[in-house]
Amino acid sequence: MFCQLSSDLTKKTQALTNILSRRYNISQLLISFSIIFFFIFLHSQGSVGVLNVQAMHYSEKQWGDPKVFRPERFLDENRKIIRAQDILPFGQGKRLCLGEQLARASLFMYFSSMLQKYSIKLDPNAETKPTMTPIPGFTLSPTEYSVLIKKRVT
Repeated sequence: MFCQLSSDLTKKTQALTNILSRRYNISQLLISFSIIFFFIFLHSQGSVGVLNVQAMHYSEKQWGDPKVFRPERFLDENRKIIRAQDILPFGQGKRLCLGEQLARASLFMYFSSMLQKYSIKLDPNAETKPTMTPIPGFTLSPTEYSVLIKKRVT
């Protein structure tokens, strides 16, 4: 049974899932039809606009220190969640993924349940360690690494 989280812990977990969505996005590029509409006036009709999501999510101009893992950047001074307009794992504008709310809620529930029920640690005997460098392809994949998962005693 899923137990209720405190309000402060809930907000911290939401901030954590925000930074995970920004730092570990699956797709590097996003074909934006709103950009296509914009390009019709600048270029020939049928031009395709591609947004480099990876560049946006790691922009020093936007994030200051984009490689620093700092979930609290998504909390204001009153510890309320800041809606980050510059995180685009679900697209943007009128072509925004219809399932965004469901996906965010599912991610939050799955992530918080895992942290409640299990202790997750890096395997000290593993040959490889996790890196921030993804394996490139049509989608970005993490490098292989080992973790130890132990059920928490309740």
